[in-house]
Amino acid sequence: MILLYSHNNSPRLQYIIDVIFNQWLNINCKITTDKQALETFQGVRISYGENFSNNQIIIIPKNTEILFDNTIKKQDLQKGKIDEIITLFHQEKKSGDLPFDIFAATFWMITRYEEYLEQKRDAHGRFLAENSFAYQNNIAQKPIVNYWLAIFKQTVQKKYPQLRFNEQTFQYIDTVDVDNAFAFKGKGFARNLGGVLRDVKSPEWLKKRINVLLGKEPDPFDTYEWHIEVTRNKNITKQIYFFLVGNYTAYDKNVPFDYPLLKKRIQFLQKHNVEIGLHPSYLSNENGHQLQIEKERLELIAETQIVSSRQHFLKLTLPQTYENLLRLGIKNDYTLGYAELPGFRAGVCLPFTFFNLKKNKPEELKIFPLTAMDATFRYYLKLTPKQAISEYQKLIDEVKKINGTFICLWHNDAFSNTENWKNWQQVYLAILNML
Repeated sequence: MILLYSHNNSPRLQYIIDVIFNQWLNINCKITTDKQALETFQGVRISYGENFSNNQIIIIPKNTEILFDNTIKKQDLQKGKIDEIITLFHQEKKSGDLPFDIFAATFWMITRYEEYLEQKRDAHGRFLAENSFAYQNNIAQKPIVNYWLAIFKQTVQKKYPQLRFNEQTFQYIDTVDVDNAFAFKGKGFARNLGGVLRDVKSPEWLKKRINVLLGKEPDPFDTYEWHIEVTRNKNITKQIYFFLVGNYTAYDKNVPFDYPLLKKRIQFLQKHNVEIGLHPSYLSNENGHQLQIEKERLELIAETQIVSSRQHFLKLTLPQTYENLLRLGIKNDYTLGYAELPGFRAGVCLPFTFFNLKKNKPEELKIFPLTAMDATFRYYLKLTPKQAISEYQKLIDEVKKINGTFICLWHNDAFSNTENWKNWQQVYLAILNML
């Protein structure tokens, strides 16, 4: 066990100590405000703020004392470097065992503190990657918090060589968002008629639509069996499919939630140990009642309790989006990533508990940070399949290097090998080989 002394205790300090030690380093750490208790403790000792004994790890908080506040305000980040690794809340003069406040820095990154302050949003109300500290300092593709953890572990073990941390192992969570379960099936006469009129400019797609509707060939977005087959016996920690079951709108165009074939595909996935999660509709992000309806719909179809979600369009507003999910009993969320940029939005590739800065307390929701999405490379960055494979390789190498969790977002239509996704099956297969 580790005992950490602080002159004061707070919900924020308790939270970040729990995340770093108990959740990530897998070692128990308790906080005390009693100096005598620390001095007489026989195990690993850390002093957060004061140097009153030689045999302990000293970490000096910056004068902002972000962890002892209960407000949200602009912080003096005091950027520094350790062996080319950018740090925050850095000390100009070395006054402790670490030249930066790892607790404050990690808290600032994983709570997405900057997102509560930044008002600029894109057309969908999303926080922009370009406004983040990580992007502006060219570390958006680096799991910087994981590097801080490595530095911290080395520091502790120099003074306490007998201490052994339970090392993390590399994990891959394979996830699929189902915005459109089928390209043509289940769309009804009116939608398919409108599709036929649009398809006049694309004879190949028109032919495919007619053949599918006549039962002459399979629906191109019906890729579920293919996906399960190619991932069989691969190094995958978990597979999750997130289904959109909202009402038809300009941004929500799935088949009707009660379409019988949709239920059959969900049952097929469940037979192969795939978790079924909710893909809340575009409009539900600001409508708690609609979100509840969709969760109940999916639970009825899947005949199981739904505990995981990922927002459609990766729409995330802090803390409202997470508060809405919590009210409905969602336990895990996989939204935290940028639509326009791959990488590490929270600077980390490990799951962690959500901290609500508005309420100044941790909540019972586990955040699984997203690393990369197929549409980011295809539509935002406009990469070729070959270029995308290269970028995926870099990201996977980063995560493997620090034994993190790589979470990949694909869409069922991206496996279709149709016009928009020609040769992108090969990108996915390449990822599986990299693993």
